Amino acid sequence: MHRIAITLSESGMLSFARDALADIPDTIDALVHEGVLVEHAGRLRYFHDEYFNFVFARQHLLAGRATADLIRDDAQDIFRRGQVTAILAQQRRSHVPSYEADLRVVLDASLTRSHLRAAVLAWLTDQPWTEDHELRLVSELAVAPGDPLRRQALWTLCSRPFGFALHRHGLLTVAADVVRNDHAYVPGQLADLIRGLDANDCGVLLFETARHMPEEVSAELLPLAADPKIAPLSVGVLLRSVFLSGPPAGTATAALFSMVTGTIADLAETQAAQQAGSGVTTVDDASDTVSAL
Repeated sequence: MHRIAITLSESGMLSFARDALADIPDTIDALVHEGVLVEHAGRLRYFHDEYFNFVFARQHLLAGRATADLIRDDAQDIFRRGQVTAILAQQRRSHVPSYEADLRVVLDASLTRSHLRAAVLAWLTDQPWTEDHELRLVSELAVAPGDPLRRQALWTLCSRPFGFALHRHGLLTVAADVVRNDHAYVPGQLADLIRGLDANDCGVLLFETARHMPEEVSAELLPLAADPKIAPLSVGVLLRSVFLSGPPAGTATAALFSMVTGTIADLAETQAAQQAGSGVTTVDDASDTVSAL
């Protein structure tokens, strides 16, 4: 099967003619009989594309090669997407030491085409957990100026496994500090990377992460909701964090909603009273002004 996978990889096609491997007809017949290969219109292919990727990745790693070897001096067409992620998956699952270095190569804009990098970022969001080096690498991409995948890297950070990793390292606190323009120092390279995001990006990071971790995000945002100077400017982030909350939402999420609406209401009343006293405008106009915030 390894030879078949190599033949397909070198041709860049998912099927092959029988005469391409005419020297092993018995093997081909046996694989067809067992359902591993499927024959149609004189051509053969694996019963599923993912199985081809698995077999190719296995022989690639057994031969002592790395993911970087596959894409080096290669056209890097769409055909390579499944192979690249399959190799990375087997490296990751088996804790192969070269995985970290290979992942960095594959996500390097100077070495790898954008569509492959995007496929790998999407693959990372499907993993059950996030390794620290994966979090660091994707965070670097999210703050890389001019990188065409910078935005996708940010959305990767918002995914479930990365959200839990951010929380594990106290980085949701750092993101909330950026939103409120608080420059309190939290040590560490990962914290420095999150501080490299602007307030809008950190807002997105928080309210999108609230889909998976509403209570943790809400707890971080409560101080912002209680601050009459910050709450009006951050009301979009605060309310989205509530409205996007998933099933785990509980007391902290409810408290966030109560706090932000209460703070905005109090601010409206205060401004309305001040403006009414000065004769500048009406209470209704003042309420409308604050509501627009």
